[in-house]
Amino acid sequence: MLRHVFIINVKEGISDDIVEQKVLEMRFMKEKIKVIDTIIAGRTRGLFGRPDAVMMVVDFKDKNAFDEFINHPVHVGISKRAAEAFDVQSIDVAQIEYDNF
Repeated sequence: MLRHVFIINVKEGISDDIVEQKVLEMRFMKEKIKVIDTIIAGRTRGLFGRPDAVMMVVDFKDKNAFDEFINHPVHVGISKRAAEAFDVQSIDVAQIEYDNF
């Protein structure tokens, strides 16, 4: 299994409605990108770490599925529009491989 973690800061002055719409777009990628096993996306709560960001965690069966996701037109389109609400200079991403127990 491969897990992809993505975190990005919300731009100052962006409304909650716009951020929620962006989060919904992320979540609904699962409907259009069939290689996604699970996806969780939401706004951080600032309990520890980043005070105002969006985080997405996506699981795939393997690297080939991840590569398909990264290059899928739906994902590419969402990525291209990210700057509408997010500070694209603040992106943190990482992937880990793990056994599905």
